[in-house]
Amino acid sequence: MQQNKRPIYPLVNYRAELEKTQKQMAGTIGVSESAYKLIESGNRTPSYNFIRKFHKAYPTFNLNIFFEEHVS
Repeated sequence: MQQNKRPIYPLVNYRAELEKTQKQMAGTIGVSESAYKLIESGNRTPSYNFIRKFHKAYPTFNLNIFFEEHVS
C-alpha cells in the first residue's frame, strides 16, 4: 500500500475540535490506537473498512479528504 507520509491535517483538526485523544477516536471508530495514529500521521493509507467505520462514527465529517492527494 502506498504511504502518504504527511499528516492528514483535517483528521488532526477534527479530533482537536472534538477535544478527543487518538485513543478515544480509535475506540469510537472501532480500530486500534496504533492504526489510527498511523493513518492520522500519514504513515498508512486508510482502508475502505476504516473509512466505513469512521463514517459510521462521525457521519457529518467530510470523507473527501480520504480520496484527495495530500500535497504541500
